[in-house]
Amino acid sequence: MTLDGTPINTPQAIFDERYITAGEIQRKMKINRSSIIYARQRGLLPGVIVVKGQKSFIWEREQIEPYLKAWQVKIASRKGNIAEMVENIK
Repeated sequence: MTLDGTPINTPQAIFDERYITAGEIQRKMKINRSSIIYARQRGLLPGVIVVKGQKSFIWEREQIEPYLKAWQVKIASRKGNIAEMVENIK
């Protein structure tokens, strides 16, 4: 079972392991949707998969993680949060 109780081999569990949604990025980084759209437009979040007919964006988790870590460091540095910057660099 995964942390949310989903059996490991279900399509949902496989999707959750491989992909990250804009909503998950929002929660993880404590930012709003417009920040994600702006970052995407500026090329800070490459490799987006746009779900046709929807206003949904997903990324391959493994590919986007380094960009998210760099963005977290940048956000922490603006806030002057040294401890968070160090944690995100690891």
